[in-house]
Amino acid sequence: MEQHTAREFIEAFEGPHGKAELYEVVKTFPGRPHVEEVEYEVMFRGESQFRLTLGEASILACELSGDPRFATEIVEPGHSNI
Repeated sequence: MEQHTAREFIEAFEGPHGKAELYEVVKTFPGRPHVEEVEYEVMFRGESQFRLTLGEASILACELSGDPRFATEIVEPGHSNI
C-alpha cells in the first residue's frame, strides 16, 4: 500500500549526555483518506528510537540527554528504562 510520510520537529532536549531531538512522524495513505499513523521519533547520537506517545518519547529524550525535565531516574548515557 502506498503511503506518504511527514516528519515534523517538536523539541530538542539538551543535557550533560548530549542533545536528543524529538519529531512527530505521520504516515498517511492515499487509498485510505481518513487513516493516519502517528509515532514519535527520538534522535540521539545519530540513532533513532520510536515511541507511540509524545509522553513516552519526551521521557526517553530526557533520559538519553540527561535533561532533568521528565527524567524518571538516572540511567547510563545511551540507555533507557522505557
